[in-house]
Amino acid sequence: GREELGQRKTNACARNSPVDARARAHVDPDACTKTDSGADYDFEPDAEHCVLAPQADISADIEAAFTLSYGGTTSGAVSLYIHHVGFSLALDDATLNRLPGGVACAPGDSGFAYQRSRVRVLLEPDGKDVSTLVALQEFNTTAGAGFVRRVGSFLYLQGTQPAASANLTLGRESVAFEVTTAVVAATEIRANFISDVAETSDVPATVGFPFFGGLAAATMRTDLSSNQPPLAYGFAVVKIVFADGNGYLLPADDEDHEVILETLTAGIEFTAPGGTDSGGVANPSDDLEMITVTQEAPFECTLKAINVTFKQCGDVVAKDVAPLFLDIPQATSFEFSVEDDELTPPDNLARYWPFNIPVSTLFRVRVNWDDGTHSMMAEHPSVTYSTNAPASCANVSNAANSLSLVEAAPLNCTDVTVTACVSYPVDDPTFVPECQTVAVDVVRLTTLESWFVPSPDVSGSSNVTTLYRLPCTASNVTERAEARTAARLSNGAYFNANGGYKSAMKYASTDVGVATIKGTRTVVG
Repeated sequence: GREELGQRKTNACARNSPVDARARAHVDPDACTKTDSGADYDFEPDAEHCVLAPQADISADIEAAFTLSYGGTTSGAVSLYIHHVGFSLALDDATLNRLPGGVACAPGDSGFAYQRSRVRVLLEPDGKDVSTLVALQEFNTTAGAGFVRRVGSFLYLQGTQPAASANLTLGRESVAFEVTTAVVAATEIRANFISDVAETSDVPATVGFPFFGGLAAATMRTDLSSNQPPLAYGFAVVKIVFADGNGYLLPADDEDHEVILETLTAGIEFTAPGGTDSGGVANPSDDLEMITVTQEAPFECTLKAINVTFKQCGDVVAKDVAPLFLDIPQATSFEFSVEDDELTPPDNLARYWPFNIPVSTLFRVRVNWDDGTHSMMAEHPSVTYSTNAPASCANVSNAANSLSLVEAAPLNCTDVTVTACVSYPVDDPTFVPECQTVAVDVVRLTTLESWFVPSPDVSGSSNVTTLYRLPCTASNVTERAEARTAARLSNGAYFNANGGYKSAMKYASTDVGVATIKGTRTVVG
């Protein structure tokens, strides 16, 4: 039978290849035995593997040698090299004080009434912090004075009960710390509002307005342009700072404290981790409140924008008002275009090969901002589209951001003009929407031209109009000719309509007694 291109038959009776028995079944080791006297490691089998168990105090590179036994068969000596990586432990604050307030903490929650400190695992010799790669269960503390927890991507040592001398241990490394009942005052609570794409810079803490206990709030100048207006998104990062210099981030969703963010200005909305804002946008963060900014928000520095409150066991530890500076760029210009500037009605042959003229096109809208960036906003609700063409010619879809010609469009439908208008910013009553137009030509198949050439074709030969009987052959053997066709579109484009196996033309004889068609286009008399 005929074989399609790329679909050749395979040998259904191919012989099976030999399969190694080790690839068929999983081998459960009976025993793993050391073949040297190394004291820094051991081997032991579990249900499915031979497990290397290095000692925690390995301090140099070693070569571990062992044998594997299974079903009475013992392997030869196997070597495994263990590379030692030196590291050290460090704490940002080795003295964890009792927090102000926190008197309502129940005995079982007493540990949450103390400070925490950032834990750093530093590789030697470059000092790179790899704490994000360390599992929590690898840490140990003495005297029940604290435990290590992960907040976001950082590791923190949480004080749990007073201890004058305690140690945090990871492997053979340890660092000393203490937990004391001495109360430390909070000096500052910061609410930083950042986007995921912008560079930010700190504003001095003195910008804040003391609201509780003489604290000072600070904020970040932020560019919330990661999404086009009228909506922009960012995240609230809250940090507490104490009189002893210790400071750490306060995640929104935590088991031992509560961070409350209350907006004091229009156009600002906070969404907790895992929640969804009023516009249906989900907060993708596990630890941070998402901030949604609408066109109602003032694009300037608002000194009293956000109430920030930190509670521990129900008691207020710190509270302040944070300023918020929204630096959302303004639109300076926009550019409107279409993906295809020539269309054909759906019932016209110009939509098929070799012409491939589309029947619809999508819109492109580029908005340029005053900070030098730009956004592609064809699908944004602030952009609307319209056309001057009658419904019998073309349709514009604002939902699909597209222009489509209709079937059986009249012949006087030769071009379509589409207008795009951008209405940003909507909060300025004096703003007149900017509009631009583009023209799309309507193209149709107008003429077909056919002729015959000798078969096989000879360079320089003229067109064939008559087929002659060949001499010295049977009486019914004649010359052959090959049909050729060219097509013209209304825009003047000229196409070869034959094109090999993709030929758009089909030929038929009106009198098979005189001539017949062989193959796709060869005429035989």
